Amino acid sequence: MTLDFAPIPSRVQPAVLAALAKPPAQDLQALAAKTADRLKEMFFPDAAVSAFFTCTREALYEIALNSFVRGPVLVCANGALSRQWELLAKALNPETEVFEADFDSALNETLLEKALENRSYDAVLLVEVEPLTGVRNDIQSLAALIHQQLPDTLVIVDCSASISSLAPLSMHGAADVVLFSSEISLGLPPGLGTIILNERANFKSIGYGGQGWSLNYQKAAKEAQDSDFRGQLSYPLLYALDKQLDLIFLEGLDNRIARIKTYAEKIRAWAAENQFVQYAAAEAQSPTVSVIRKSALFTIENMSDFLTPYGIYLGKCADDLKDDAFIIAHMGQISERELDQLIEVLNKFMADYDTLKHIPVVSKLPPQ
Repeated sequence: MTLDFAPIPSRVQPAVLAALAKPPAQDLQALAAKTADRLKEMFFPDAAVSAFFTCTREALYEIALNSFVRGPVLVCANGALSRQWELLAKALNPETEVFEADFDSALNETLLEKALENRSYDAVLLVEVEPLTGVRNDIQSLAALIHQQLPDTLVIVDCSASISSLAPLSMHGAADVVLFSSEISLGLPPGLGTIILNERANFKSIGYGGQGWSLNYQKAAKEAQDSDFRGQLSYPLLYALDKQLDLIFLEGLDNRIARIKTYAEKIRAWAAENQFVQYAAAEAQSPTVSVIRKSALFTIENMSDFLTPYGIYLGKCADDLKDDAFIIAHMGQISERELDQLIEVLNKFMADYDTLKHIPVVSKLPPQ
């Protein structure tokens, strides 16, 4: 059995995979409406509207920029996902500014407050959890600060790596727009995007037609009345989401969040015992993923080569971290037994690893 602890894309449970094989829905519009209502009721009961798109996470960013933004935007960037926000925003909006933080740190409220002084924005773009660094931003506090400084500004948050694994954001006083793709914390295959709006964001979107066509919230909402348009939604992914919502409901969202937090504590205790260092600062660590700096005694490739015969795969870091750290995602449907199995094999790796075995044999020097 394969145990995949990579955060993107996350492992999909067999029951959820089986749901993908169900035959086409007779009434796709009814399936989409029912699933959207269930999702909103479970995670965002105070939201006004929810909508599905068949798209990538990057396309969700484009939908948000096309649909809710007319003027300057501020991208808060402290990780790979928020860097994608930045690149896309700069490509679509010439009035894009960036508030940066170190990738191992959460966004600093004091510095953000200064950045907001004497400047107005249509929207501030945030990511709740950066899955390739393990950093969590305190959206509730950041949103309160933004709303206090700029009451008319929309707070748009990507929750792709936190939905169903952390307490949901309030749509009153915190996020105005929440978006998330299906392939990280939600535990589905890629391809399904969700956008949640509160009343304020929905009202603003009605007054602004936006840009683009298929990647435009208002145009999609109007066309959704047509069943032919609904045929463009991925019914296998809607079935998969419906099944995943069943699993979350049966476990209980609070129990699921507590379980994931317990897993984080277990992995971090193992890391500390083996003198590994977490990449993210202690106050910024997310319960959903642990990004751990490797020992100087081995390479990431050494660890991967040892784990692969056991059917275990860890997440890979990006850019400057790819050779220095590894990722263990402990969100979603991962069980404690699977986590214990991972720790057992990691302990075996630590016990059996011999750096002398990995010193290359140097051939004799050629004759002078």
